[in-house]
Amino acid sequence: MHQFKNVVTSLALLSVCLPAFASVQPDDLQTVQENTGKFELVGNESAANTTSADTSPISLPCGYRFKRFIWTKVHQSLFLGSNTATTARLPEPAVGSDLVSWQAHNPLLPFSGIYTARTLPTAEDSSSQKLKVAFYSFLRKYFPAASSGLPSIPDGNDRLTSLFPSEYTALLPLLPMPADLKRGQISNDVIGALALEGPLGAYIKHTPSATDNNLYKINLSDYYQFPVKEGLSRLGGIATLRYVPEQNSMETVSIEYEGQIYTKASGEEWKHKQKIMLMGMSTDTTVVRHLLHTHYIVAGTFCAVNNRYLLPNHPLRLLMYPHQYSTLSVNSMNTPLLMANAGSYVPVFFSYDRPTAVNLINQKIGSFNIENMDIERNTTNRGMTITGDAQEGTVNYKYGNNTISLWNIIKKHVGDYIDVYYTNDTAVSEDPQIRQWFNALQQYIPNGITHYAASPTKTNLQRLITTFIYTASVEHEIVGNIEVNYGIWHNLIPSQVPRDINKRPSIDIFHQYMDISFATSAPSIKLTDDFSYLALDDAGKQSFKDFRTALLAYQQALEARGDNTYTVFPLKLEAGTSA
Repeated sequence: MHQFKNVVTSLALLSVCLPAFASVQPDDLQTVQENTGKFELVGNESAANTTSADTSPISLPCGYRFKRFIWTKVHQSLFLGSNTATTARLPEPAVGSDLVSWQAHNPLLPFSGIYTARTLPTAEDSSSQKLKVAFYSFLRKYFPAASSGLPSIPDGNDRLTSLFPSEYTALLPLLPMPADLKRGQISNDVIGALALEGPLGAYIKHTPSATDNNLYKINLSDYYQFPVKEGLSRLGGIATLRYVPEQNSMETVSIEYEGQIYTKASGEEWKHKQKIMLMGMSTDTTVVRHLLHTHYIVAGTFCAVNNRYLLPNHPLRLLMYPHQYSTLSVNSMNTPLLMANAGSYVPVFFSYDRPTAVNLINQKIGSFNIENMDIERNTTNRGMTITGDAQEGTVNYKYGNNTISLWNIIKKHVGDYIDVYYTNDTAVSEDPQIRQWFNALQQYIPNGITHYAASPTKTNLQRLITTFIYTASVEHEIVGNIEVNYGIWHNLIPSQVPRDINKRPSIDIFHQYMDISFATSAPSIKLTDDFSYLALDDAGKQSFKDFRTALLAYQQALEARGDNTYTVFPLKLEAGTSA
């Protein structure tokens, strides 16, 4: 109800202002795309030629400032409406509907080979959330803030943060630049600085040569195939890195881009190609890892299959229930904001128009492999050995150390819980609900699951459910909240890179990045909450309590080592993909 009141208040505010601007605003979504998604988003060159040392105020046109004021108030209102809600106790699980393709669910989303529930669970079907989405879509169509002639995103960190609305800062404090990103900025090697930690730490692969065991690569060359909007640089490239044992760090040796090799000696071209590589990883993190892999394929499919094939009182349904609540509704309601038309967030913010973005997603659906969502196997397949703290002669892979520690906690919890209700593999295979559930995952997960988990055994149940919980909670935190801590620094990790090395995107790209973070915000259930009330018996309750104890113990261990922006802390983790 609170959110409904905030939407009404925002509508009332806008109704006073909109008539004066309606005559000059785009009257269809294609025009919105033309104004916000193409080369027009490159900023005014007088601002683009400033240096990182420039601290002068950024002058914004009066009309843009006014529209930004309206948009900021709208997001402030919607954010408060969404996040004042609390969920102290989950509603009772219910039997779910059958599954349908995403395209059948929403014809505006022509995704091939992924599925969702035909209807939302009653407890998740929110009329206020639907109103919020409709209102937001209306604003993007008739009241876009973007316009031509805006200044470029500045080089200087302080000038960039000065653009962050104070109203947003009051809701979510702006964190300082992550230390690894700052180190990369100073050394002119952002790729190397982020290769082992933070959300971009998932891309590095060990590729030793016959004479050098310390060589690594980040390969984005598969992105060359996707055309970008006019005037922008095509995503792609291969960065070669070398591990420096004396410093326990990675150094980017070269970047291969469109058949040319660039090094630090390449000057401004080196900075430009670094940004293209970082843009590629950032785009992949948000569009593929976050939106497609986490929300749609793993979390979304598991939730729909769980609801349809496991009865509400089935022990495995209850085990997974804390990690799926509100996922289906978030996917269904927020997706139109992200991908439904040419003026949606993804085709505006990133380098692709909507048809290309849809093609990208469909190709990534076709190549999906659930084994890659298993961080243990993913890390091993990339040749990244997990060693714990730094040891002489080994790479301290902070991203892997942190994520696999959390994986192991979740894996033990799942295994212990399964042991409570299933004594052996025969007990598992004789459960008709598990057989149906397993077969449905094989049918609805792109490219199936049997190459990863061949049959419904205790070990394979543990593997599949650990993958689901880890993805819904840990991976979602990495590609969502933690990614924002890095992605906000558009002067270093841009979402679009003009081909002209003297140009940079408009500051409206920065503002839209902040806007969507607030627009898609929702109340969350924490992974460290006590879910023992869901269990069928005392043994099940104890399993939930032991899981919470293990998470809190790991939290204390991380705190003792010092807070880092890239670290995934248990207390910060949401239980599932609620936003």
